[in-house]
Amino acid sequence: MVGLKFFPYPAFKESQKVAYERLKTSLENQMHFLLHLPTGGGKTAVALSLSLQTAQEKGLKAIYLTSRHEQHRKPIEEFLKIRQECGLNFYVSSFKSKQTMCPQLKGEEIRDFYEMCKLAKKNKTCAYHLNLSDFDLVLKVIKKIKNEISNPEKLEEKYKFDLTELIYDYSKKSKLCPYEISGFLAEDSILIIGDFYHVFGHHQAEFLKRVGKKLKEIILIIDEGDQLPDRIRGHFSEHLTTFMINASIAQANRFKQNLTQAQIEFWEGYLNRLGDLKTAFEEFCISNLKGKEAKVEKEQFNEILLKYFNLEETIKVFFDAEEIIRNTGKRAYRIAEFLADWNEDKPSYARILHINMGNFVLDHLCLDPAEVASQIINKTYATILMSGSLTPVGAYADFLGFDRTRTEMLELPRSKEDFPIENSLVTFDISVTTWIKRREAQIERIAEHVEGIINNTPGSAIVYFPSYELRDRIAKIMKLKKLTLLEKPEMTQAERSDAIKALCKEAVFLGVLSGKFSRGIDLPGVLKAIIVVGVPVHPPDLFSKLLEEYYSDKFGSKNIGALYAWRIPAINAAIQAAGRLIRTKDDRGVIAFLDGRYLFVRDYYKILPVEYRDYKKVVRDPIPFVRKFWGYQ
Repeated sequence: MVGLKFFPYPAFKESQKVAYERLKTSLENQMHFLLHLPTGGGKTAVALSLSLQTAQEKGLKAIYLTSRHEQHRKPIEEFLKIRQECGLNFYVSSFKSKQTMCPQLKGEEIRDFYEMCKLAKKNKTCAYHLNLSDFDLVLKVIKKIKNEISNPEKLEEKYKFDLTELIYDYSKKSKLCPYEISGFLAEDSILIIGDFYHVFGHHQAEFLKRVGKKLKEIILIIDEGDQLPDRIRGHFSEHLTTFMINASIAQANRFKQNLTQAQIEFWEGYLNRLGDLKTAFEEFCISNLKGKEAKVEKEQFNEILLKYFNLEETIKVFFDAEEIIRNTGKRAYRIAEFLADWNEDKPSYARILHINMGNFVLDHLCLDPAEVASQIINKTYATILMSGSLTPVGAYADFLGFDRTRTEMLELPRSKEDFPIENSLVTFDISVTTWIKRREAQIERIAEHVEGIINNTPGSAIVYFPSYELRDRIAKIMKLKKLTLLEKPEMTQAERSDAIKALCKEAVFLGVLSGKFSRGIDLPGVLKAIIVVGVPVHPPDLFSKLLEEYYSDKFGSKNIGALYAWRIPAINAAIQAAGRLIRTKDDRGVIAFLDGRYLFVRDYYKILPVEYRDYKKVVRDPIPFVRKFWGYQ
């Protein structure tokens, strides 16, 4: 052991030691810490060991957030190792979504779940919730879960990767609500593992109440932190569509038949207002949408709405009606929420009108996640934001509104000692590009190079494309000698598992950058090649333009506007995908970037990690280099 109280390994990795020393100083000074360290560098062990030590010494708690609950595995593994190796008597609680943890509906996709849950508790029809009043039973179950956590070497394998399954199984066996048991366990735990939305969502106060600490008493660890800005944007944006209005009218007509006489008059007024909203919305859309999309202003829509009804009164009626619907266990469409949000003056939001699949869509879109994130992050004892693609780190401090006066930042390369250079071949093919003006002439050459790399690589490979459309065109041309799998926009968990099983044998997976397979796939020793085709630049739509303008104005630079709006997200999506290959020091394989823009566009090149910039091979045909790497010539 290196002699550190909470560090569970006999020695540091090279870059890990630097990160440990810098983070230790930051936490001692109650500073936030942003860390870029490639996958396999030991980020999780560093963040957890120092956070747990600081939490114990100062009476705090640590909350570890991931972008998806599938990513809880790593912090759970590290926590159990720290607990066992260091002889610590700590506990951990793990949260997924309430629906995922519901024993009555687990595995089902129930659109109205949260309304059904609320109604079942109100009407006392959920046995799992009713039994929580048996405090002796609750304490007995929590004691059993703690005993299991106290003996990690005896834990069933599935529980070592997913503690919510442990909580779920013990709770269900005793007819108790697993989500609530996680909450009770959190009160006695030094570490709570959850998803982004638990802290950066609308129900943050409820979650922190379960944790039993205020933000100033929390060390917040955010893994895959480069994903947080977009997640916040999506969570705090609102939409109104033709479908929502029509569906609300149909729903209201169904509900009308089950109302009391006293409610009928109110409901008729609600239906009339919905009809007026439909008329006003169609009038507004037809008047203001001349092409595919248009920037609109609050007053443009409100002027038309005011011809039909008083807006503030209507918002109140819609909220009341939606509450009646939710009280029956059904989900109401968020029309009231949209209108209330739309009626606010928010300079950091964009208002866009467009058509999607024949439906008019009016968006009120969050441009600046810092408006939300800064109000949380800067109230914590300290926040640790980390990722293998958090580069440049200063940009993410700006994206999320970190207080720069109490923020430390560190960007580290992959350690040469821990990840030998000779184990990987990184090529940049400058003979091709997916740039729209040259794409058509490049299709066949791209297909030839992808095919050559795969067919000359012994083992499984993943190819990432910037779009499904380009992927499908190139897939039709290639003649691959391995089982070929195609990513779908909406893959089920079973389909995802089947694809991983196939890769563990030998297969090639053709996916999409920023898709589910470009993150969170951890297959050490399995993958032998990662090919990134093109640069995943977001299509030049109105949202991207407005986002660029917003950041240009906020930071007083057009270059920063373009950098923050689309260049950094594009390159980091590619970096994340490429990071699926080298997961341990024993992994060996080829990383091939097929687009000259990675090197020729200065901002792109500057964002690339040091290990890619310093050890790259610039090629016009990667196939001979791949063959040589694998010893074929």
